[in-house]
Amino acid sequence: MIDPIAALLERRREESGANPALLCALDIEVTIRGGLALVETTRTYVNQEERPVEALLSIPVPVHAAFFGLTAKIGGKLYEATAAPREEARENYEDAIDEGRGAVLHEEVLRGVHSLSVANLAPGAEAEVRIRWAESLRFLDASARLRIPLTVGDVYGISGLPDTDELVHGGDVPQATLRVRHDASDVRLADGTLAPSPDGSLVTEIPANAPVDIEVTGWTRIPLAGRAADGREVAVAIEPASGGSGTIDAVLLVDHSGSMYSRCEGGLQANLTKHDAVRSALDELAGTLRDDDRIALWEFDTSCEPVGSGQPVGPSEFGLLVPDLSEPAGGTKIGGALDRVRSVEARDVLLITDGKSYALDVQRQALVGRRIFVVLVGEDSLEARVGHLAALTGGDLQFSFGADVGRALAACVQGMRLRRVENSAGEFDADGSPLRVRTARGGASIEARWTARSTDGEAEPFSAAVAAYAASLAVACASKDHATGIAVREGLVTHLTSLFLRVDDGERQEGLPLTRRVGLPTPRTALRHGVSYSPAADSGPPQSPERIGAEPLMPAMPAPEVFSPRPVPDRVDIAAIAGVIDWDIAADALARGDLRRLPGAVADVMLALSVHEDVRAAAAGLGIDGLLLAIALVAEAAADRSRQAARVRRRILQGVSVAEFEAFARDFGGDEGLRA
Repeated sequence: MIDPIAALLERRREESGANPALLCALDIEVTIRGGLALVETTRTYVNQEERPVEALLSIPVPVHAAFFGLTAKIGGKLYEATAAPREEARENYEDAIDEGRGAVLHEEVLRGVHSLSVANLAPGAEAEVRIRWAESLRFLDASARLRIPLTVGDVYGISGLPDTDELVHGGDVPQATLRVRHDASDVRLADGTLAPSPDGSLVTEIPANAPVDIEVTGWTRIPLAGRAADGREVAVAIEPASGGSGTIDAVLLVDHSGSMYSRCEGGLQANLTKHDAVRSALDELAGTLRDDDRIALWEFDTSCEPVGSGQPVGPSEFGLLVPDLSEPAGGTKIGGALDRVRSVEARDVLLITDGKSYALDVQRQALVGRRIFVVLVGEDSLEARVGHLAALTGGDLQFSFGADVGRALAACVQGMRLRRVENSAGEFDADGSPLRVRTARGGASIEARWTARSTDGEAEPFSAAVAAYAASLAVACASKDHATGIAVREGLVTHLTSLFLRVDDGERQEGLPLTRRVGLPTPRTALRHGVSYSPAADSGPPQSPERIGAEPLMPAMPAPEVFSPRPVPDRVDIAAIAGVIDWDIAADALARGDLRRLPGAVADVMLALSVHEDVRAAAAGLGIDGLLLAIALVAEAAADRSRQAARVRRRILQGVSVAEFEAFARDFGGDEGLRA
């Protein structure tokens, strides 16, 4: 099916014209030591416009990664971020914008999706923003894997995120410089070649429209040491889990939605669709199952149906069912599929999917009590919700390298044979400081221990990564208050905390910046005819951005040469007016009472509202202009989903009683129906 929202966004891009590129360079440095990877990503932004800009970038990230460092080089000077509780960091960022100061904010908007905001970048200015994260490798037998996601395809369903935080693609495809240092016998890319450089690292250039998939063989088991923010030494041990001997008792859910028809990989050997690669892997699996293993085979798109009886069967019968899997079509309702198989008597669920779906209530599904194991298929896959669900249920997630789904499937099966263990367990002192944490993920057993304080000098970068990774393990099993304290001390980006930096010694910018969303590169495996599988417009609430604009707000009228109030319809929906305004572009002008960036019909409604007798009376009482009050009323209706609308409202109401404004906004309209 054609995604109407994707089509609308594409049409708007074509109508408005392309903006000058903001993200000009991408550099990735990877250090692998003792089963842990430190990834440092530097993005270079250049403002080629004539006004200050705010660059917004949402990125897919590994669910288990510990994000612990943010620096920015602006005007030749280096600034370092600090962690704060999430709302406090957001308020600090907004304060910096209000005061015309440069700022950078790194937030977790969903588990597995982060946003990076760079505010008040002056015309012609350049900013190098570096983020750091650490994650354990994912293991199977003698080798291990690391994935660095750089983009994602179209995602099914509604995320519930503000427009500014949504994952979007269609941006430029910068060439990224990749540099790898390691202590293993060998490191290779799933697609590409690493060349030795004089400094001892391995280097290559890669396009940013595919993930960086690294395979490690002969990795070294060594103690990993770091130092916590309170000065204590912390040791992390990562050991591949030994093979289990348990039987498989599972429901196997195969995603055959339309997105599974896209190519599994984008390299020279890109012959198989994701679905074809899954079928091939399941044929292999049937030949490796034990006689007492039992698997029920189901497939899903927008609905979920059994393949065969839908009940657990042995290896031979399972192998006969694989050819009966249907061809890809439809959407990706993962949550509905999990609900459908809840009545099947099985211990675990094995989900094979590209993960590109928001149609999944993670917390509700986690309460069912089954372990969820996930095989993520395709270069454009998304770990976010399915990876979070696997983590909460004590399951695991593995991803395929290209069309090699069988390897990831084997790793999940190995994990399913292990006895069930608690996802993570921790010991803390009376003050909530961690003493010991252990967990299992990625085919490994992981333990962190904190000991006596050290008097040594400053820790080197990899030691800082060890300490941050250990702290992230502690956050996962601490109480909310203690988790927040740990994350703030260790400088982590979590669901509770964000990283923020402010530039006070640079040039102060006037007005509100233009907001520019930096799109991720479109995955190289994307279907070329622009098909998407999101039902967003069909399922959005009446006043959601997905529906606003589907029908005219009012008959189109040409913009007047001189603004003057025109008659408005008997009933005007302020929320609908707010929904058709491009706040990212018009915010600065609207905050000054300038309507020239609005469509003529919308400007007419604004003017009519400004001379409404109730608005005029309220404006006089508040001590502001009637037009500014009308703009503030419309901005109020969009403030929950648009940061720029909230900034317009906030700027207009400076020095005004916000309580009086909010009371008027709630009551405004009455029987005349001017308020939604």
